[in-house]
Amino acid sequence: MDAMAVDRNEFAGACEIQQAPRLPSGEFDFCSREGAQVLKQKIEAYWRERGQNVTILLHNVGFHPAIRAARYDVRSDMVNGLPRAGKPRAPGNPANQYAEG
Repeated sequence: MDAMAVDRNEFAGACEIQQAPRLPSGEFDFCSREGAQVLKQKIEAYWRERGQNVTILLHNVGFHPAIRAARYDVRSDMVNGLPRAGKPRAPGNPANQYAEG
């Protein structure tokens, strides 16, 4: 099984999540507001399926000269890519959370 097949199957339980917009090159655009929202939902769904609760925030960084576009950062309370130990799963569906900066 190739790496792309593994990635597609990793989020198989999160079918209701929309797909991120694509750049002209065909790559996914996770720096736009829509793409960052999709990435946030995928990360939350991944950890929810494993019984963990993570807090994900979208941070509007504005125009960035290196990419010559506005961008959103996806930030979390995870440590080294893993949920914090001992943090119980929150009930219900958390509201969209944005941090303006």
